[in-house]
Amino acid sequence: MQHVRKHVLSFTLQILIVVIFLDAIVGFTSSPVKQPTPELIERIQNAMQLTTAGQTNITAASLAVDEWKVTRQQETFDQTLPSIQMLCNTLYASSLSRIGKDRDALRIHNETLLMMDQCRNQDLNFDTVLQTRIGRAESFIRLLNYDSAKMEYISLLQFLRELVQDFSSIQLQMSKLLYAAATCELRMGNPIGAIEMIESVVEQGNVDIFEAFDGDLIGLYGVLLYECNKNIEKGKAMIQHAAANDSASPVYKWFHDVLNAKENVESNSFQTCLQDKNAFLRLVTMNLGPFDDPALLHLDDKVFLNDLLQEETSEHCTTHCLPKGFVLPREKDELKQYYKSNPSITSWMKKERSGYGSHGNQIIEKNEIQDILGKDLSQYDDEILCQRLIEPSMLLEGRKFTIRVYVIYFQESSIGKGDDDFRILNEGLVKLAEEEFVQGVDHLNVNRMYMTNSGRIEGDGMLQYDLNALKSFMDDSDNGSFEELWKRVNESICFVMERFQNYKERTNVGVQSTTCSKMLSSSIPKILGFDYIVDDEKQPWLLEVNRFPGLEPRGAVDEAIKRSVVNLAWELASRKINDAESDC
Repeated sequence: MQHVRKHVLSFTLQILIVVIFLDAIVGFTSSPVKQPTPELIERIQNAMQLTTAGQTNITAASLAVDEWKVTRQQETFDQTLPSIQMLCNTLYASSLSRIGKDRDALRIHNETLLMMDQCRNQDLNFDTVLQTRIGRAESFIRLLNYDSAKMEYISLLQFLRELVQDFSSIQLQMSKLLYAAATCELRMGNPIGAIEMIESVVEQGNVDIFEAFDGDLIGLYGVLLYECNKNIEKGKAMIQHAAANDSASPVYKWFHDVLNAKENVESNSFQTCLQDKNAFLRLVTMNLGPFDDPALLHLDDKVFLNDLLQEETSEHCTTHCLPKGFVLPREKDELKQYYKSNPSITSWMKKERSGYGSHGNQIIEKNEIQDILGKDLSQYDDEILCQRLIEPSMLLEGRKFTIRVYVIYFQESSIGKGDDDFRILNEGLVKLAEEEFVQGVDHLNVNRMYMTNSGRIEGDGMLQYDLNALKSFMDDSDNGSFEELWKRVNESICFVMERFQNYKERTNVGVQSTTCSKMLSSSIPKILGFDYIVDDEKQPWLLEVNRFPGLEPRGAVDEAIKRSVVNLAWELASRKINDAESDC
């Protein structure tokens, strides 16, 4: 989580520490630790540079993973100082996570923790422990395992309290970790548990909460106290404090304005935030905040989405347009029968339950499907989705492409009467594959011809347009009607949201307490990303739903669309509040 990681030792500082260690080893040849070879030193330095670049460049992150893999296989690597090995492992795991390999990152984090257990306390670097534990928690989050992430944050909180005598020296870090743990609790639909967790720390002793903890934690605590009717006046005071804190999220300015509107008090602190172009990135982070509908986790889950949309749907239904898929290992027999009955289908996509930016997806060919069907799949850590590729698909400039459609979603609440729970925006992105599509090329180039969304910046193998460009292309090339395509996309999204709403009503998913209202959190617009591929008959097929679509600008076209989407989302939220108040 960004609000934790930004307060942990930076990658640049970690690199400097490693270099200092390396210089020390090279300088003292009498050290009992075997001196690393020049080749190993060069490899570590190169891998560190790639890791740093990989934070904003996915290609560099992929190269960093390869470099760390080779570096760790060097004979002298295991003979260097444990502190160097642990720092290198931390950087390696961060690169693995950056390219979506969180299961592998967890394995490396676990290796590092084992090394820590074997080290004397004086050999441990405090920031390495922090970075490793937080990295492990974040991997759990991306794998949708919020309970394990919560426990990791709680363990780290306990570690800090036992390690540091002076509590005031770690209050900021404690705030961030506690905020992250409470967010995990909320993602699992348990606001009462989040309150109890925060109370167990902030209400101990004679501590001035407003002085001891940061604005985000105070604001979160206040919203929970208010919505769960624990202490409404105290909650409002905390929200007001967070709203006045410039280092806290702008969401608390929004909540402050909502409360004032409810009490007929004029306030426009959040509107000022909207008008500040420099505040855009802070607005974007609000889409990552703790106040989501916890049920949205299920749309983000590719296995669940497949199950949700395939149930009681005929084979020829084209309303929702989800490619045919099978959940392994439980539907192995069904996949085997389908494969035998459809020998002409040779290409499939293997998808992990979670992932972002095409990470966790792997294209598999006919021989690989045969290998999967011949294996014992009981060793799988989790279910995966095996989904047929849409072939042939429509090409743009000779490349495969996908369409990112933005949807604004509001949780159910008594606020905002008369409006739908979601709104499909006419703003979107057309994301092109890295390379032109050529039938029958070798396997090494397959991903570059198929994958269209992997977090690259414009100019780094990524090319994208807005929806108007796709409309012009279809109109100019007599490639079908864009209006008809867009109509089908809208029908598909409506179908998905209807199924999702029915599921919520049927299961009460995420509902842990009937005593908590959603008066504040339901006022926040949630921006979702629906990704579609278009076949050669101009039929859109839903690939996935993104609960956290990347809203940080990655280029000129990207920034223009995303700024428009974010502004539209908050304009819609403001209208809902105003309409609700005028109806009262």
